[in-house]
Amino acid sequence: MMPGASVLEDKKMAERDHDNDPVLARKKLIELFEDIDAWRFTDAAFQQGRVALRPVCGRTPSDCEMIDYFIGCLRAEFPLLRTPLGEPPGCRGIGWVMNNPDGNHTYIKLRIEQDGVFDIAWVLSCHTSKHDKPT
Repeated sequence: MMPGASVLEDKKMAERDHDNDPVLARKKLIELFEDIDAWRFTDAAFQQGRVALRPVCGRTPSDCEMIDYFIGCLRAEFPLLRTPLGEPPGCRGIGWVMNNPDGNHTYIKLRIEQDGVFDIAWVLSCHTSKHDKPT
């Protein structure tokens, strides 16, 4: 083993602790969303999110308004649920879900992804939930 290798491994594991701890994930997501260069949307999340968040924003929101909304939900400590991604579960990493934070049945799925040396917060999904509607 190279000298210092365990220190590097420990540092890398500490950086990924947010994959297992919702408190650390929330903190990291807020940090990344507050940096204009550290977040991305999937095309579907952006298009569907503009529709889903229209009632909350009172108009069709911009990407930055959507991010501000997510930050608000995270700061309000709305429950953040750990979700293994892919099939088999976890093969595509870990996602974090907020379900119905606004009372409008909005489903939001976020992911923290390492892109080289930087972390990126991805908005994977933002849409009106098909499963959380009153009967």
